[in-house]
Parts: sequence; C-alpha cells; structure tokens
Amino acid sequence: MYTSINLRNTKLILRSKCPFIDTVTSGNDEIPKYKFPSSVKDIVSSSTNILYVTETDDLYVSGHVFDPTSRGKVSLFSQSIIDNAKPDDIIKIPQKIEGVPKPIDKVSVGSYFCVVLSKGKLYSWGAYEGGQLGIQEVFNPSKPESIPQINDIKDVCCGGYHTLALNIWGEVFSWGKNEFGQLGRINTSKKEIPSQIPTLRGCVVSRIFCGGFCSACITDQGMGYIWGKHLKMKELKRIPTQLNLKGSSTSFPFIISIELACNDIFIVLHDGRLYRFIDFDQFEEVDLLSRIGVIRAVGGIHFTLVETDSSDVYQVYPKEGKTSTLSIMFKKKELGEDTHIRKICLNGGTTLVLFDKNPQYDAVKKIVLFLRKFLRQLEGVVSNYADPCASFIKQLENSMGRSTRMSTPRKSSKSSLGSRLDRSSVSAIEKEEEIYVPSTDDVQKIFYGIKPLAYSLPAILHNFVNVLNEWYPGTTLYESLEKFLELNITRQFVIISTNLGESFSTLQMIKKKSSDVQQFLKKQEQSFNQFEFDVIFDKRNDLPSLLLLPIKFLPQFYSLIKEYHKCLPPTHPDFIHIKQLFKQMDKLLSRINDSFHLDNIFDIVKCFPDENGSVSIISGTETELINRLYNMNLNDPEYVDMFLMIHKKFTSSEEVLKRFSEVYNNSNTSQEIKSCILSVINQWIRHYIADFEKKPELICMIRSFISKEINSDKIEVLNSTLCGVGTALALRMRNKVFLPIQTKIKIPYQYFLPGNVMPFAQTLNYFNSLIFSRVTYEELIVMNYNKPENKPLVPNIQNMIERFNWIGDTVVNCFNECPKGDKIQFIQGLILFMKTIQQLKDIHFLVALAYTLPRLDLDSIKSKKISEEDKNYLNEIEELCSFKQNYKYLRAYLNQLETPYIPFIGILSKDLMLIDEGNPDKLGDGTINLYKWRKVYELIQQVLNAKGQTTKSSCYNEEIQILVQRIYSL
Repeated sequence: MYTSINLRNTKLILRSKCPFIDTVTSGNDEIPKYKFPSSVKDIVSSSTNILYVTETDDLYVSGHVFDPTSRGKVSLFSQSIIDNAKPDDIIKIPQKIEGVPKPIDKVSVGSYFCVVLSKGKLYSWGAYEGGQLGIQEVFNPSKPESIPQINDIKDVCCGGYHTLALNIWGEVFSWGKNEFGQLGRINTSKKEIPSQIPTLRGCVVSRIFCGGFCSACITDQGMGYIWGKHLKMKELKRIPTQLNLKGSSTSFPFIISIELACNDIFIVLHDGRLYRFIDFDQFEEVDLLSRIGVIRAVGGIHFTLVETDSSDVYQVYPKEGKTSTLSIMFKKKELGEDTHIRKICLNGGTTLVLFDKNPQYDAVKKIVLFLRKFLRQLEGVVSNYADPCASFIKQLENSMGRSTRMSTPRKSSKSSLGSRLDRSSVSAIEKEEEIYVPSTDDVQKIFYGIKPLAYSLPAILHNFVNVLNEWYPGTTLYESLEKFLELNITRQFVIISTNLGESFSTLQMIKKKSSDVQQFLKKQEQSFNQFEFDVIFDKRNDLPSLLLLPIKFLPQFYSLIKEYHKCLPPTHPDFIHIKQLFKQMDKLLSRINDSFHLDNIFDIVKCFPDENGSVSIISGTETELINRLYNMNLNDPEYVDMFLMIHKKFTSSEEVLKRFSEVYNNSNTSQEIKSCILSVINQWIRHYIADFEKKPELICMIRSFISKEINSDKIEVLNSTLCGVGTALALRMRNKVFLPIQTKIKIPYQYFLPGNVMPFAQTLNYFNSLIFSRVTYEELIVMNYNKPENKPLVPNIQNMIERFNWIGDTVVNCFNECPKGDKIQFIQGLILFMKTIQQLKDIHFLVALAYTLPRLDLDSIKSKKISEEDKNYLNEIEELCSFKQNYKYLRAYLNQLETPYIPFIGILSKDLMLIDEGNPDKLGDGTINLYKWRKVYELIQQVLNAKGQTTKSSCYNEEIQILVQRIYSL
C-alpha cells in the first residue's frame, strides 16, 4: 500500500512512511501538518534531508538539523531553527530557508550541504570542510552565499562531498573532496574553488551526474563518461573514462542519462533502451524495460526506480548472480487521468514521487514518444537494411574482381563465373549469359539521406527528453523545436524526399536484375524485428515502406506540435514563439510536397506490388504522399489519369470524396476548381465503377454537394452518369449478370426513316452507355466463353454478342418489311443512323451496322435517288468491310480516309473475331488473344480521339425509351 500526501495542486506518494515528514491520517491519505502557501513544484532529497521548492520559489527543508560529523553546528536550516535545536533533532515539519535567491532554477543536495542555481549563478550553504561549497572562506555556513568564481551556469549536481557545475558553453567545473577521483583530477587533494575538468576541455557536455563518490557526464554527441569510485566499477578511475556501447543492440548508442545508484549504474539511451553497467565496454540490456521504453531512472540505496513510456514505475533491484529482480511499483491508471510524474526521488527506504496535473505535459510526451519511435525505426532501416546491404554488395563487387564503379551489366560466360564467385554465399543472376552485379553507389542512391538523418536526430531527441523530465507549468518547448528546424535537420528531410523517386527506381532495378539482392532483402525483411524497432507506420517492414518513413513522419509530427499549441494558455511563453514557427514548418512541408511530381510518383508506386504482383500502395494511414496528389493541378489531364489509377491504393473512396466535398463546398473555392472537381468525379465514376459497388452512400455524397449548384453542362453530365451507375449496379450486381436481349419484340421499320432515326439512335446509345460495360480483360482470357458454364463469367461478352446480332438482324428485318416506295428513305435514314452512332462514338453498333450492309440489296437502290455524299459514305463502309480479312491494308486504308472509321472489333455469327497484324483469321475456338485485343483497342481509342466533340447523349422520346427498355430486359 502507499501513503499519499496532498500538497495543494500536486500529489506526493510514498512507499512506507518517511521519518522526515510529519503527517496525520485523513481517510486514505496522509496530510502534512504544515500547509504549504503554494503548491510544490520540485522535491530533492539526500539520506538526511528533504528539500521542497514551491511555485513561488520558496525553499523548505525537513530532516536532520545538524551534521554530526562536522565541527560546530553545520546545518541546512535557517539560523532561527539552529539556535533552538539539539544535536540529534529531526524536524518533520518543513521549514522555510531564509535568504535563498529567486527564481530557483535548480536545487541539488549532498551530505548536509545544498547548492541552488538562480539566473546562471550558484549559491551554497551547509557542510564545507571538504570544499564542497565552492567558497574558499566560509563565514556563515547556514546562510546561502554566492560562489563568485563561475557564471553562466545552466546545471548543478551534488555528490556525497563534491559538486559539479555545467555552464552554457558545455564546460564542466568541479570542487569538493577528491580522495577517489570524483573531481576528475589525478591529484587527490580537495578543491575549494571551482575549476574546469582538464580532460573534458575538448568536449561539449550537455548533462552532469553525481553519485556518492563518483561522477558522470554526457556530451552533445551522446557519449558518456564516468570517473571516481563505485561498487560496480572494477577499478578506480581518477579521470573521465568513456563508455563504449558499440557492442549494444543499437547501432546509434546515444546516451541521454546515467544513473549512479548506490549498488548499480544504469544507462538510458535515446531510443528508450536501458542498460546495466558491467564494465566500461560491457553492458547488459534490461530487455523488458527496453521494449516498453524508459523515460528516466532514479537510483537509491536498495533499488533503482525506472519510469517507462507508459508512465508505470518499476523497481529494479541489484543483480545477484545471474538474476535480477524486477517488479512494478505502481501503474499509471492508479493515479488518475491527466496526471503525470513530475519528480521521483529516494530517501533511504522511502520512495517519493511528485505528481501533477498538466495537459501540456501529455502533449509534450506524445511528441517525445513519437519522435523516439520514428528514430528507433529509422535506425532499424540503417542497421537492418542499409549497412548489411552495403556489406553484401561490397562482397559481390569483390567477388567479381572489381572495386567501385557505376551499376552496368557485365557480360561473362557461365563457366568462368564459378571460379570467381562463391556460390554458397552469393550467386549472380544469369540470363542470356549476362551477369549483373550492383555497386555500392546503388546502395547510396537507395538510402540517400537516411543515415545522416539517423545520426542527427538523437541530439534533438535528447533535448526533448530533458525538457520532458524537467517539466513544470512554465517549461518551454520552443528551443527544442527551433533546433529541430535548423538547416542541417530540415535539409535531410528535403534531400530524402527529392531523391525518393530515384531511390525507388534504383531499388526496383536492382531487385529485377539481381536475384541475389532480391533474396537478401527478403531475408532481411524476415529478420526485421517489428517489436524491437517499434513499427509505427502501416505496420509494414518491407524496404519500400520503410523508405517512406521521413515523408510520413513530418506531417504527423507537426500535427502533434499543433495539438500541443492548442492546449497552451495565451500567457504561456510557448504560445507566441511556437506560433511563429508554424510558417517555417509549413515551408518545409511545402518543399517536400514540391519534390513529388508525376515522374517520381510512378517510380514510387512501382515499388509496392501487392500479393498478386500488381502495382499498388497499401497504406492504413493517411500520408503526405496522398496529400501531394490532392494538391496537384486538377486541370492537368495527366494528373486526372494518375489520380484515377492510384488514388484508391493510398486511401479509401470515402476519404477521397470527403476531401472533394470539403473543397467544393468551401466558399473560397473558385468556379474553375469546382468545374475541375466535377470533371474528375465524372471520369472516375465512368472508368472505375467498381469503386462505387455496394456503396450507395458515395452516390448520395456526390449528389449532396452538387444539389445546390445551378444546372450546367457538367452538372447535367454528372447527374446522367450517377443515374447510369445506380441503374447498372442495381441490375447487374458487380457486372456479373447477363441481360438477354428480347429478340421477339419487333421494331417497326418507321424508326429507321429520316424523321425518327435520330431519337432512336440516341436512345439506343443512351441505354448502351448506361447499362452495358466494356468487355474486361478478365473476360477476354476466358476459354470457350460460349459454354453454358462459362457464360456467367463473361456477361459483357454475352451482352456484346446479343446486341451485335440483334441490331444486325433488326436492320435486315426492317429493310425487308419496308415497302419499296420507302426503301430510299430507309437507306437515307440508315445512313443518318450510322452517322449519328459514329458521332456518339458507339463503336460496337457502328461495327455491327457496317457488317450488316452486305446483307442488304443496296445495288438496286444506289442508282436511284441517293445523293453522291450518301453513295460515297456507303462505298466507304463497304470498302471497310471488304478489307476485314487483312488488317494491314485496312489500317492503311483508314489512314487515307478524310474521316477515319472504326476498325473491326465485335461479334459475327456468334464468334468473337479480332483482326490484327499477322493473324487476320477468326478465332473460332473461342480463344481470345489479350495482346491483340489491347492493340486493336488502342487503335480504336486513337481513331475516336481524332473525331470532333461528342454529341450529348440523352433520351428524348418516351415511347422509344419504353420500347428499348423492354428489349434490353429492363
């Protein structure tokens, strides 16, 4: 059980009762008899005293009054207390210390002495016989006095009988007792005046630490040094000795904290890993806590407390033999919501944890943990992919007897390969007697900028962690963010994004040409420990996904910064400063966005094949890459095509429409942009109808944001398209329903007369485009499509066959029924019908009509009352049909025509026949060559694009509409 002391706005939890705090029990809490005038913001302790710092920068002390080992009455208490105290007195009611300067920036306490940092200057009082006060002549040891020799101090730390100070330039000063080398000097005599540690003059130190008889520091490069005497050190070190963590599991051992406990030494790394000191080049990782992530460690006499990323606190006991006891002290959920740990300290066997409620702390912690996770995974890319890949390819280069050169194919005989390359380790790809060996230059292209970024960020993370560990309501994050936005960091992100297309194209080229590298990367992917490297983006550990990490990281990181800014009160120092950084953040994002364009977008997409080998990008979260797509010019036809091809690989159709809706409904959106959005949606619906299957809410979403618009051509076209989608999806259910043509319904020949034929042609075209889809690639490769069991698999082929035969038979039947007196008008109407179909670009019906003409007796009619223009038109159609057995001549003929016609693609006598170069024969067995179909389709599209504007298709005649609906089984 825990006893809890409520200190105004903060809460102090103790493990067992403390002999230095006098409390009374009130319910489940222990309430101090003394009421602090303001809430406590910091608490420090030694084995003999506890000091409290309040929000008003007053300093209080409780515990032993006198140091029994000192001559005279040396004490931390004020003179008024000393005068009335006995030698063995312990004061449990916190007493205010008079004469302490304000503001109090840092307090550190040793054995019966204390040092306070205020505005860059140090003040000390208490025990002084070892020189630990830094004052050569002490007149009144019970009164805080300034240490005159040093200024511009930013940190101070007290050991048992010595003190370290760190100035803003990264210089370390020490003073006090030195019998064990704790001052970092070979001379064992005490130092009463602060002086710089000589061996650290070449280092820029960022943090300092003190134990009872030892000291430690960390440089701005993440290197750690320890000196003095400690139970875990095999020998005494009188000068700072560097810690060598190169054998640890991380490739970037950047130290952020060193805890010098009585019976243990712990090292905390930037990525949250925790190591126990064995020797200066030997460390043991605390696996469980490393996986959770460690924020800080605090050592005591009997055990060490460790706070994890989850805000749980663990007790780690000294290692006995090969085992070490680890137990949880308390969990975050026991403390309540919005509560964070402000300070942990140990006093003998008592644990003191100071809690506070501060919404800014939680926001800052999210930033720190997110940055830590990103960096851990970035280091995983380097240690698991970049470095091993460089070594592997270097081995390939050496095996081929070459040093370093650009990646070019090398010709060699298969027989000579075995003598130069070890087949057990590497085997070059052999294809048409060509061996391709990638170079280290290729590796640099793939991982361009990743490694420098991984080396630069730990120092930034170190700053963030320090801010988090020292957090109180007035703490600022501005300086840490400013360092993140410095040129050397932001430049790395820009370089990575700019070279991303080349990185991916190089990766694809190597994987395609070298099976060795491809197998190696698969092996590395399998060995990539997702839990160890904390995969935070899409839960994917393949190399292409990991290379996108920097691009995905920035927008999410900035969103966390903005969340932090939102929870700041206007009076907070960060409120104005961070707001001023937003422009700089947006500028960096903009530069990264601008590095994405059509060329490297496709290079990136090619690196993400799905399980079937199809090109895609599967992303569970929204990325800056898709943001770039949405920001591109909607008027660019290339963009529209690219958007329609890959948008759903990035995000869902719902998200796409949601964004379009937001932009469309924005009052600042111009009519030009709205028009572009309508065009994109219309093209999207027509070409990617599967995106809207079983999703009527998407159709409703589109209708909702265009319903308030004034009718225009594009609105009318989009409404027509929406109607077509609704009807098609309702009737055909995923395009797998065959709608048989009702051939028994007769069409009166009058529909083909000049006065009626245009509405009839337009109505047929309307329902053709509304109901029927193009034949899909999947249907075209079905063998024996006319077999009953295969018909459900090829509904569009079946519909095409039926409509092709139906329109031909209908024209022949109507021509035969037409009286002789109306034959000329019938032919004129049929020609007008064909021209209308041609203008509407109905390829299928135009081909069917062209192949119907030989079945009509036109020779006897041509010489009669038919214009020369109509005769020429019929002759061209007949000429087109006469060349159906030789595609070479057909294509040459089409190129000579003033008005190009459509090459044949359709059904004749219930067989699908494709005409192509080199093989004009009919495929009577039902087999369809996909390549040929695509070649013909491309030519068709080319011919169609050469024509004029398409006439707007609509249904004008209600009677004709009802008739066609009956024929089409609607």
